[in-house]
Amino acid sequence: MLGLAKLTVLNRNDRNHLVHERELEAELTDDAAVAAHRAQERERRDSKHEQSAFARWGRKVSDRPWPYGIAATLVLLVLAIPLLSMTLEQLDAGTDPAKDSSRKAYDLVAQGFGPGANGPLTVVVQLQSVSQGDRQSVLNGLASTLQKTSGVAAVQPPSTNSAGTTAIINVIPTTSPSAAATEDLVNRVRSDVLAGQKEPTYVVGTTAGYVDFTEKVGSRMPSLVGIDEKVPIPSFVPMLMFAIVFGLSMDYEVFLLSRVHEAWIATRDSHRAVAIGIGATARVITTAAAIMIVVFLSFVLDDDPTVKMLAVGMAVAVLIDASVVRMILVPSVMTLLGEHAWWLPRWLDRVIPNIQLEGGTPPAPREKVLTGNK
Repeated sequence: MLGLAKLTVLNRNDRNHLVHERELEAELTDDAAVAAHRAQERERRDSKHEQSAFARWGRKVSDRPWPYGIAATLVLLVLAIPLLSMTLEQLDAGTDPAKDSSRKAYDLVAQGFGPGANGPLTVVVQLQSVSQGDRQSVLNGLASTLQKTSGVAAVQPPSTNSAGTTAIINVIPTTSPSAAATEDLVNRVRSDVLAGQKEPTYVVGTTAGYVDFTEKVGSRMPSLVGIDEKVPIPSFVPMLMFAIVFGLSMDYEVFLLSRVHEAWIATRDSHRAVAIGIGATARVITTAAAIMIVVFLSFVLDDDPTVKMLAVGMAVAVLIDASVVRMILVPSVMTLLGEHAWWLPRWLDRVIPNIQLEGGTPPAPREKVLTGNK
């Protein structure tokens, strides 16, 4: 996507100038003359980029990096506050559009048999260690205990396999599959009711599986204390969104920092390098970000609520990254770090290949550029 944006913003004048520059270099046979010509062209481009509005903004941030850096950090922290009140749950047919047949069937089942009928729990009991004469009394006692459990609307009679070694008991909750009370019921049945059984017992089914999946994902994420929302957030959405947005944002962040580093190699001035880097990449990155935002927001028209969440979340994330992060946080941090922003351990420097793009600036000796220790 970013490559397409680059081609879009590369207008005819830029292409003609690039062709003309290559023709001039082809006519020069002396390496020193070629190097001098490239240096002149680079200085011309850098001077042009420094006059743009984006470069002037980057220079303004570089002049006062601490206030701008702190302000950007505070903005990001404020925007992250909803994370502290986010609950991960699974969507069911009750969140589908009202016109869908799955939603109509869901509503009919809920009206006729209660909301819990759309997501029953299945209790599985192993009876190998129970004598044949005691099996029915054990199952009846477990069913009676389940019926008395808070949050249970109904318990169906136990059903045993032909060998009499395994039985299942279907439990109908009083609440819908995606309700927080249903998740509490699953945990309560496991910890309070089944924990006292001598026979191995399990709670299975789609609803219990969603509860386990949500808790597994939630255990690897910080600060999730609950939220009162009409539509829950599926547990995989934040992780999927992070993976996609991280890849997309790193594309143009690397593009930006590569240009800043190139300018720093040529000028050794961190303030000027930041301004040149922002000015040189502003058109490409802004266009790429705008394209991604428009494309993501177009998926809001989809009926699936999960798709809507991903669309809005990724569009907002790209907008924040292309504005607050790129235009404020990055230039302030780069200015504060100065030459230390490019620090690299010498042992790692010997491993990483030194790759230069065609027509790029030959790097200075590494011992002068890098300050790492052995």
